[in-house]
Amino acid sequence: MLDENTTVKKEAALLVAIRQGNRKVLHQQYELHRTAFMDWGIRRYQCDREALVDVYQEAFIVLYQNLVAGKLDNMNCSVRTYIFSVAKNLLFKQFRRNTKTDTTQGDQLYLLADEDLNMEEELVLTDQQQNLKRAIQSLGKVCQELITLYYYHGLDQESITQRMQYKNTQTVKSQKVRCMRQLEKLAKSKFRGELR
Repeated sequence: MLDENTTVKKEAALLVAIRQGNRKVLHQQYELHRTAFMDWGIRRYQCDREALVDVYQEAFIVLYQNLVAGKLDNMNCSVRTYIFSVAKNLLFKQFRRNTKTDTTQGDQLYLLADEDLNMEEELVLTDQQQNLKRAIQSLGKVCQELITLYYYHGLDQESITQRMQYKNTQTVKSQKVRCMRQLEKLAKSKFRGELR
């Protein structure tokens, strides 16, 4: 626990230094995580290096802009995890743009993404987040998929309608309400007190 607190304090100090315009720390953080991201991206998503460099740079810019804007004052994960998460979302958006007609490829990427909660992400989740994750995993497969597509991947109801082959967006909306009620009920009964 002491090591975790020390790490959190070091990360917070790095963020403050970057926010205050320390270019040396900014550059060090950029270089520190770049190789790991490139290796991870090539291994996990079979992307070419050039595309990954662009995504990494964009993710790092998002980190910097959010820091300067004060949006990350209470960041509860490491710089690395934040960059990887932003980059992963950017890869998904890019992949969706490039494969609008090929839904089978898109489905495969989402399956990879769902399996892609790496150990580092697991370690930085708060107890409340871990309990919520367990509650979601206790839901049925349809609800898990719908909630993941809507909240984690940020898909709109129209995209979910097509992906999950529902009749219309109203069906998606109704199913989402049922799933959220089921999640709330499950959270209250099974994880009472753990999700507060």
